[in-house]
Amino acid sequence: DFHYPPLGIGFVFWLAYLVDIGKYRWAIIPLLLSLSVREDIALSVFVLGAYFLLSRTRPRAGLALLLIGIGYFLIMKMGVMPFFRDGKSTFVWYYEKLVPKGGPGGFGGVLVTIFGNPGYTVGTLLSSAKVKYFLQVMVPFVFLPLRKPIGLVFCLPGLVMTLLATRSALYDIGFQYTTHW
Repeated sequence: DFHYPPLGIGFVFWLAYLVDIGKYRWAIIPLLLSLSVREDIALSVFVLGAYFLLSRTRPRAGLALLLIGIGYFLIMKMGVMPFFRDGKSTFVWYYEKLVPKGGPGGFGGVLVTIFGNPGYTVGTLLSSAKVKYFLQVMVPFVFLPLRKPIGLVFCLPGLVMTLLATRSALYDIGFQYTTHW
């Protein structure tokens, strides 16, 4: 069974390498390839940009990647994907318990819940299955990403794509979504 996210991460690593050595024109190739894999790979581009910006190693390139990554993700999730599904946002069922009843639907509704009711959102993160999954991801790395604040930034795609999800397949170590960590 083949899934796309692991393929996208290879392109993101290639992008990171080219930006790090200052080959910006060549970096356009893995950037476009990364974004072409799936909309959620744009979160990894966003995080890569945040790293280069916050670490001040390549701040201008970092800002560009940050804006491209989050912009592409939001445009795809809230504009393009619903347009081709007659107004229904695709993959929102991943987060079905975060979509407010009677409120905005789609991914916009998920964002309303996340930012408008953070207590409820944190409550959805604390299920025993999600804690177990988080430990399965972090224990082999001895919680290394959490030792420095910049490591928290790198955890954002995993948090958004797996721990915020309310469907168990997304926070099961055997599925492809673990790639986002």
